[in-house]
Amino acid sequence: IINTKNKLRSRVATQNFAGREISEGSWDGWTALCLQRGVHSNVGTTEISDVELVVDGAACNIEALEPELFLKAREAFGIHPTEYRAVLGADQAMQKTSLRYLGSEDAAGKSHSFFMFTSDMRYVLKSCEEYDVEQLVELLPSYVEHVREHPDTLLPRFFGLYKIESARSGCITVVVQANIFAGFRPIVEKYDLKGAMFDRRTPEEKTVQEGSGAVLKDMDWLIKGRTLSFTVKEDQACFLDLLRSDLAWLTSQGRMDYSLLVGFAREENPHGHLTVLSRHVVRVLRLRYSPPEQPFELAYVGLVDILMKFNFKKRCEGVICHAFGVDVCALPPDRYACRMLDFVTKNSHERVDDAWVQRKIKRGLRSDSIRVLARTFFVQGTVGLFAISAAALVVK
Repeated sequence: IINTKNKLRSRVATQNFAGREISEGSWDGWTALCLQRGVHSNVGTTEISDVELVVDGAACNIEALEPELFLKAREAFGIHPTEYRAVLGADQAMQKTSLRYLGSEDAAGKSHSFFMFTSDMRYVLKSCEEYDVEQLVELLPSYVEHVREHPDTLLPRFFGLYKIESARSGCITVVVQANIFAGFRPIVEKYDLKGAMFDRRTPEEKTVQEGSGAVLKDMDWLIKGRTLSFTVKEDQACFLDLLRSDLAWLTSQGRMDYSLLVGFAREENPHGHLTVLSRHVVRVLRLRYSPPEQPFELAYVGLVDILMKFNFKKRCEGVICHAFGVDVCALPPDRYACRMLDFVTKNSHERVDDAWVQRKIKRGLRSDSIRVLARTFFVQGTVGLFAISAAALVVK
């Protein structure tokens, strides 16, 4: 495991770049430039929470939410204000944003969030709905304490939360965090792991269309026989200890439905120093990889999407799916954490128990069959209701 405070600097592989360049004069370009100028103006050892700006003749207000707590979080990760401003900010002389844009329609998740990336891919900015903002602000004091105690945490590295208000863009809130996949080596496979089997397989047509950019899931992981088997046993113990401490904290905060992102990359020199993008990469691991023809591999890993609480909606979802014997994601926080830890632990050995894998795959296939039947029943039922309603209108 590479210390995240390593001072090594390397360029991110071109294959790991995400998003597109933002055209000058566009709505997203104007919004990004407002944010960058706001960050340049208010970041320092003492943060300014509110900045009024005029960009391209239009007024906007940039508000930094909980600036002092985010300053403490950045300090815990070794991010100096000058460095943060240099990477994310933009002075008045810059007329075009340096950020890259990824729309919600192109992102892997199910949310309606859009994403922006800094030009060097270190930071990713994600738009937030009101619920996400409330939950992040609620978590923040405890989060800061946890990352100060565990600076090598696998949790998302939150650096800032900004609200942009203007007549042109309305009100938008974005969170700034570290980009897990900002690796020096090209990432050839990406996985989003929850430990669940229900609806946890990426459609084949999507993997063909997107290639190495496709985000695979738990079923794909098991079918392909992937593992997190470490070259050094001490690294395995350290990684699992970090994961346990983070999952225990998430459980204490009532959180569930988060994922462990894993990005596999090939290392040209398996006996040399790991080439990483310094502390801005959440974690990079050297693995004893399977299959045997690729014995030396790297994995970039980190937890994401940690804001969801086990609320009434999730409780109902879990009860209904459990009645059908479906291995669904909606579990109480303690059971959710145990399932994820069990999945990762069993997959961190050189040889994973085949019987366990086959049971999980079988359960996943059964869950998929139930999902298809339920969807078919819903569609047919909806069509039937429309037909009955139309017939009733005709008779009337």
